[in-house]
Amino acid sequence: GMKNVPWHQEVLNFTQQICDNVSGEYEVASEHAHSCAVLMAHKKFKRGGEWYTHIDFNKFLELAKSGKEFGSEDYMAKTPEWAVIGKGIPGDGGF
Repeated sequence: GMKNVPWHQEVLNFTQQICDNVSGEYEVASEHAHSCAVLMAHKKFKRGGEWYTHIDFNKFLELAKSGKEFGSEDYMAKTPEWAVIGKGIPGDGGF
């Protein structure tokens, strides 16, 4: 039953504790309160104070077909405003 399901704030606090204890390279980047979900991301996906945690699938496919080496930073896309931690309406939308 639901008695064993944590509240969103508990999940958020737990995720923050993990971030605080893993070499300072991660931050809480996104949340979806309705799903009781939190996204913890590596700081390399934060540019100019903004998160890029989504995937530009067209760019990914282009890079994959090119045969050249590439990494996740080459096809990252900006996180929508509603998904950024503390910016949107908790539970409005999804990751």
